[in-house]
Amino acid sequence: MSRIFVKSKDGWKTISLDADRFPLPARDPVEWSAPRSGWDDADAAALLLRVRQGIDGSESSSALVADRRVRALVNGEPIATGMALLRDRDELRMGGAEPVYFSTERLASVEACERDDAPRCPRCAQEIARGEMSVRCPGCGVLHHQMPERECWTYLEKCALCEQATDLAAGLRWSPEDL
Repeated sequence: MSRIFVKSKDGWKTISLDADRFPLPARDPVEWSAPRSGWDDADAAALLLRVRQGIDGSESSSALVADRRVRALVNGEPIATGMALLRDRDELRMGGAEPVYFSTERLASVEACERDDAPRCPRCAQEIARGEMSVRCPGCGVLHHQMPERECWTYLEKCALCEQATDLAAGLRWSPEDL
């Protein structure tokens, strides 16, 4: 799930982008919250849209569509066409407001496998059946078993295929504080 990092008086807070559209208000980002808390598209300087790709809709990209009356910048560059595809860690500015940051980083979580094709776990090389508890690596996207009888994800400190840490309580690896 994508998220926006917003600077607050207590540091950086995150707003999860769990909907297919997320209006970005023209006011100071410190006042931003989830859209259900009282503002809508009429208050927006721009919209973040999740664009579905693939037949099953499992893959997505995000685009920023800006109101032409508001100066919108992505990584310090104006959006010439009114729309920009976003990448992980992009800096967004609406008008003269403080920057916010877009992130595509996901957290590792244990969920039932929803695939019908029974992918193989890279740790144990056994199939992961539909409904079996598993973890999709936030780094490489590969599924690993994570059940009481087969704890493949947490078996070692790193993913079987990449450098992603396997601690389920690790939290996000990146924050704008790293800039």
